[in-house]
Amino acid sequence: MKIYLVRHGQCDSNKKKIYNVKHEELNEEGIRQARNFKEKNKKQNVSLLQNS
Repeated sequence: MKIYLVRHGQCDSNKKKIYNVKHEELNEEGIRQARNFKEKNKKQNVSLLQNS
């Protein structure tokens, strides 16, 4: 079994170093990061992915 640790993409609050925000959408950079992760890992056989 392989385990991959993945941090969530960027959002405006963590870019400003504001933490403990319950829910916030990804900003443009975070969306780019998520798409980049997907593209780089699309050939992996992943049955579960959970992020912080």
